[in-house]
Amino acid sequence: MAKRRNTKKDIEYITYEVLNDCFLAIESHPEKHREEIGGIISDAVQKRNELIKKVNQKIKGKKEIKAHFKEIYNDLFKSADSFFSKLSEIIKKK
Repeated sequence: MAKRRNTKKDIEYITYEVLNDCFLAIESHPEKHREEIGGIISDAVQKRNELIKKVNQKIKGKKEIKAHFKEIYNDLFKSADSFFSKLSEIIKKK
């Protein structure tokens, strides 16, 4: 059961980092790109909720559980990378 708890903590931590960078960007440039960064924040929170829901699914069988959690982590890392890339592109715009 510790696997579920640790996975949820990892999801929360990475989502917090994305949100923290977004809020920092808004604070640094309050007049620029507020709506675009707000969209990233909204998407990150939705992805977090989706991943937490996936973690809470009941899966039976060791191989199925391992594959399920591997899929969750892959999705988490890909989405976080995507959010950071989008934020970087927005900040580079003038």
